[in-house]
Amino acid sequence: MLVQTELGVDEQDFHPDPAGRERIRQETGAEGFVFGFAGRLTGAKGVEDLFAALAGASIRQPWTLLLVGDGDLRTGLAAQAAQLGGKVVFAGLRPVAEMPDWLRAMDCLVLPSRTMPDWKEQFGLVIPQAMLCGTPVLGSDSGAIPEVVGQPEAVFPERDPAALRGLLERVANDAPWRDQLAETQRQFARQFGTAALAAQTYDWLTDGPLGGGGRV
Repeated sequence: MLVQTELGVDEQDFHPDPAGRERIRQETGAEGFVFGFAGRLTGAKGVEDLFAALAGASIRQPWTLLLVGDGDLRTGLAAQAAQLGGKVVFAGLRPVAEMPDWLRAMDCLVLPSRTMPDWKEQFGLVIPQAMLCGTPVLGSDSGAIPEVVGQPEAVFPERDPAALRGLLERVANDAPWRDQLAETQRQFARQFGTAALAAQTYDWLTDGPLGGGGRV
């Protein structure tokens, strides 16, 4: 029996909340469709590919890129921001307790991670956190991202800004597809919730090789 052992996501914290969403959008001045990224601003996280994808993207409404996190690429990315055609907000590092509202404020979370010689993306907890907040997630095919994202149509080849651009345009311009993706991913992410993982672990302990026929 396979038992998920990663840290679970507490659905009492990570869930849709329009008030929390609106608070962050007002505080940051985020306008229109909000693309989001949460993580380290480093080469391995592929943020440069996200900038390249947004450059020249055909988004049929005003848009904002909301970046939560910090890293050595921040200065260079800030210099490129004016060329993208939308508003870019560098939110910096935020307390963990605030993350549900930051993820809710996004209309889409993007994880464009790149596989490196000594690293590839592992289980990204921010993916189910965002999905349980009702925020759809697009991710590269680096490491475990496709498995956690859950939907093949939301996955793009790593280091491929053109492929990512097509997905960014689709998620921003096709509201019915975006809404369906958000709901499908929210249901999929429930397997990573603390309640589901606790039940799974309990079943393994009571019915598995350590259970002794129902005895722990």
